[in-house]
Amino acid sequence: MINRLVDEVKICLQNELYMSALTTVLILPDICGKAEYPTYGSKRRYVEWLKNNIDVQLNLISVEEIYQLRCCMLHQGSPTIKASEDSIDEFELLIQSPNRASKTMQAIYQVESKRILTVNIESICEILCSAAGLYYKNNKDKFNFINYHLVNTDYRTAKMFRLSKDFVKVKL
Repeated sequence: MINRLVDEVKICLQNELYMSALTTVLILPDICGKAEYPTYGSKRRYVEWLKNNIDVQLNLISVEEIYQLRCCMLHQGSPTIKASEDSIDEFELLIQSPNRASKTMQAIYQVESKRILTVNIESICEILCSAAGLYYKNNKDKFNFINYHLVNTDYRTAKMFRLSKDFVKVKL
């Protein structure tokens, strides 16, 4: 499941589907957090998982702000976040050409009285995908709460002819 989502994020980025990539990547800490901290509430397990599994590469955006970004994107369809009074006022998602010699990963700047945080969508996707992929690789046994399968449209035909379930499953 995690590997499939990581692959789908990469496909989205390759096809310049940045908002789809971002919304998908922001659920990875939810899923991994559920595996690591099954008794915690949603916010706590998300933030704790990020604190313990991502590198300090995200030094301008806090794990709480990533959680707020997740909430805003998934519940409002917007990256607009306001985490706290002393935090950022505006959030910018940066898309850069892959041909650039160096990528801006994050930047924070002031315009008039606004603090603006810019985060490169590809960078945040790469960081979260890498962390989730590594976590999944080392903790597959913790994902037993995922109990569904994707099946292709030939499912009914296979069932009618009593073919193996493996014939119609989509690998997760």
